[in-house]
Amino acid sequence: MKKISAFTLLELLVGMVISSLLIGFTYIALNMLFKQFGQYKSNNTQVVELVEMEVVFSRDLLYASKAFIQNDSTVQLLRSNNYPITYLFGKSNVLRTVNGLVDSFKVSTIAFKPKMLIRNKALLQNLKVDVEFLGESKSLLFAKQYGADVWLND
Repeated sequence: MKKISAFTLLELLVGMVISSLLIGFTYIALNMLFKQFGQYKSNNTQVVELVEMEVVFSRDLLYASKAFIQNDSTVQLLRSNNYPITYLFGKSNVLRTVNGLVDSFKVSTIAFKPKMLIRNKALLQNLKVDVEFLGESKSLLFAKQYGADVWLND
């Protein structure tokens, strides 16, 4: 009688246990990787939204001839051609309105603290906005520089 070479039942069982352990560890590692990627993507989205809002507001403030505070959370900027740009700093987002078009930035405003020019109470000089950023409070500071014409005319 010929002897048949094959695996025993115990060898097959050991192979299945080792394979199961490798598959389990791989699943756990991939699951952790996907969770970290999701957190990274969420943080990156918040960073992009905040930076975009900062850049656009700073640019609009720089090129505005005048900046006014309309109420507790609204800033109106007048460009040299006198069309207004309005920013509404809300609890869950910042809305920018130009010629009826509305842009939104998903930035949560905690506090809105404007500082006005001394001679003209309506003109904005400095603005401090506290926002929630990655679970913490971050302060954004903006300043408007006016030319001599604004100081002399008011």
